[in-house]
Amino acid sequence: IDLAGVANEGDPAVTTTLTYDFIVPADASPNTEWVNTAAVSSFVSPTNTGTDFTSYPANDFDPGNPAANTDEARDPSDVQTGDLVLAKARTTEINEPGNGAARATIGEEITYTIELSVPQGSTLFAPVALTDTLGPRVDYLPGSATLSVDTDDDGNPDVIPGNVALQNDATMDASNVIELVVTGNYVNASGSGDDTFTITYDAQVNDVPANLRNGSGGGSAYVNDVDLGYRNASGGDLSASASASARIVEPNLVLAKAHDQVPAQISPQETVRYRLTLTNPADADGNGNSGNDYVSTAHDVQVIDTLPIGMFPVDGSGSALSVGDCTNPGGGLAPCVGSGEYLGTTGPAGAAQIRFDVTSIAPDASVDLRYDVKLVEAIAGTSIVNAAAATATSLPDPEDNEGERTSTSIDGSSDPYAGYADAAGTSLELDDPTSTKSVDPSNAT
Repeated sequence: IDLAGVANEGDPAVTTTLTYDFIVPADASPNTEWVNTAAVSSFVSPTNTGTDFTSYPANDFDPGNPAANTDEARDPSDVQTGDLVLAKARTTEINEPGNGAARATIGEEITYTIELSVPQGSTLFAPVALTDTLGPRVDYLPGSATLSVDTDDDGNPDVIPGNVALQNDATMDASNVIELVVTGNYVNASGSGDDTFTITYDAQVNDVPANLRNGSGGGSAYVNDVDLGYRNASGGDLSASASASARIVEPNLVLAKAHDQVPAQISPQETVRYRLTLTNPADADGNGNSGNDYVSTAHDVQVIDTLPIGMFPVDGSGSALSVGDCTNPGGGLAPCVGSGEYLGTTGPAGAAQIRFDVTSIAPDASVDLRYDVKLVEAIAGTSIVNAAAATATSLPDPEDNEGERTSTSIDGSSDPYAGYADAAGTSLELDDPTSTKSVDPSNAT
């Protein structure tokens, strides 16, 4: 630009302003920037000798100029198309102690939401691919994926463009990949408002070795990524990605057992009260920091107490229970609340068994279960050993399903930090080692 004839005549307060227009290409991609730099190529100023002096600023754009003899005089300005925005969020199925919105346990369902906003006046050049690869730690739940679009920024769904669709549901189920299929280029015209696509779908946390609570300072976070690939007008590859994570949590079931005999001795026909204590310690590794052990609520807790041969549960009067009766204290008939149900002589070698059912145990909560049993018969000189085994699951009712982890799952029984099962026992000595075997009453159920 030649500014001949424009001079400030030595007055620095005089400013010359030039304006011109730049038209953004109609086929511009999102997040594209154009930087426009203006530079003074040369200027003439008078001297005290009466001869004008021509200055040539450094870093000008005129290759015909002689070597620079003064500092550069240039300034950039930029303009860019709107930002493409790709975001991902998740909500979990259960919200309870130890398992809040940012956490998930085995078998739990997670709802994911993907939002892709294409700014007005931009084009995504083919091939356009939006993919969300779930991997082996979660499974897509068939039929749960939905797609909507808002093309005029009014917050309401609009007609989905004809060249955009979700991948066939059966294909997504088989591949465990959520995919938005775009045929050809995607053009969002200038002045039409941003186009925002929303994809939602459900996935279930799998009972696999990678999904473990993992103990001290660990925690196994599942991170789910969504990736978008497209090209610009020049064929250059462009991309965007977003992620959402959920921390894996599991129960930490612990069982303890005690009796009320002091000293720890018992005689035939004597009644003893046992106590089972179920806990779910949040400090799973015992290092004093429960915040990084990721303990969730234990569900469907069940204890099977196998009594020693010759020992049977009794009511408050000392009479033997019948199958289906509830233990003392508590009593009554099944279903038993806060007490155990007598199952009969269903244990090894005909040992009597009692089952206790507890709906759930929150982190750091405990449940005490007390019950009375009588030593009806015993062999002289033997110890009376009473053992119990407790189990739990990862999910409550009605959310539990085939995907939950239990004490019989491979990882529910083998991982050292997986608290789905525990056992405890206690023993008594016969008070009179010279006593002989006796039966009273002669019949028991």
